[in-house]
Amino acid sequence: MLMTCLDNIDFDTYNGGPDRTIDISIVFVENGTDIDYHENEISNFLWNQFDRDTQMPVPIMRTRPNTTPLVGIPTYFTFNWIDPLTKQAYGPVRQITEGGVVMRARATKIVIDPNQQGVDAVTCDPSTPYLEGRQPKDQPSNACSIVFPRSSASARKFATKPIPDNVKDAFYADVRVTWEVTYGEPGGAMRQLGNGFTMRMRQVLPVQEVQAPNQPPAVIY
Repeated sequence: MLMTCLDNIDFDTYNGGPDRTIDISIVFVENGTDIDYHENEISNFLWNQFDRDTQMPVPIMRTRPNTTPLVGIPTYFTFNWIDPLTKQAYGPVRQITEGGVVMRARATKIVIDPNQQGVDAVTCDPSTPYLEGRQPKDQPSNACSIVFPRSSASARKFATKPIPDNVKDAFYADVRVTWEVTYGEPGGAMRQLGNGFTMRMRQVLPVQEVQAPNQPPAVIY
């Protein structure tokens, strides 16, 4: 399920404070687990404040050319940008026009960190495409990719951050998205607003090692 939580709340402020964040992660739960949102006045108020201020699409990570990455083969990352409330798909941009003013938030950088010893984080441009059906040598030079040296069966042994008990045989990756916020008049020049902000998520990332002595691993490009 997609779990969304408020964090860094300052209860001495009327709206949760300027440092409040939204943490999003994909977690596995046992069948029958209560996943309903249980309302209370405080949480409803904070969610309303957060929703009104920042409705950014959430990047759901997808891997190519295989839906489950394989050891030793370049894994390319693409993203489905999903509105957390409507579940509709968007690009890495959100724009609002109100009272003759346009405000635009644009994702400028994505960092994927598998949180594993010997596996470096990768910094990606959200606008870099993955070319379906092309070999690695034909992909853009700045395409978002990682070559995993081992499977996620040993994820806990080499983890650099704790992995939740309910995540089985998978890396638990950090995904950090940097957003730039600009504003201006419709059709006019846009000016940068502040220093932007960072969206932080955790996502389960299983990696398999194919061991077939009589045939090579099948990779579909």
